[in-house]
Amino acid sequence: MTTDEQSVLISSILLPVEYQPVVDIVSPLHREPHQYKYIFHIGVGLDGPVEMETLARNGPYRKADNRNEIPDGHYTKGPDTLYTKVDVEKVLEWGKKEKKWDADDVRVCADAGLYLCEWTFFLSLRESQERDTKHATVLFIHVPTIGDGKGQKSLEKMTTLVREIIEGVISHT
Repeated sequence: MTTDEQSVLISSILLPVEYQPVVDIVSPLHREPHQYKYIFHIGVGLDGPVEMETLARNGPYRKADNRNEIPDGHYTKGPDTLYTKVDVEKVLEWGKKEKKWDADDVRVCADAGLYLCEWTFFLSLRESQERDTKHATVLFIHVPTIGDGKGQKSLEKMTTLVREIIEGVISHT
């Protein structure tokens, strides 16, 4: 992927739908030898527009994961809420103007669901702020299910929107 004369290498890790393994996988992404400038987490959310999440709450997480486990109380000591440093409103306006997004394509969201997506986002934001020497820019993107039903998107459309969001974040951060 190329954005304004920058090459971007995108790698991916499939996270399990389990709280503790997410900690074990996501936390090290913010430490040596990794020096990521951006970390994008992508998860399946509700059908509808692709959503750029603005914040992550530090619990309470009450939904059991695939191991039937629920974290006790908050994830860890820390603030109740952490915010992405991405100006998602600016990215949204850029997308509307430059990529012709409409309300069915992409929107800003402030509720990542208090489940594994929000857990992942909170953990990653916290690690970026507290342990990451480069303070990577972290964003969570929720995508709808794949299909042609109401609120669903084709894989091609979803891939295009996610790439455009990444382009917008990189060019406006």
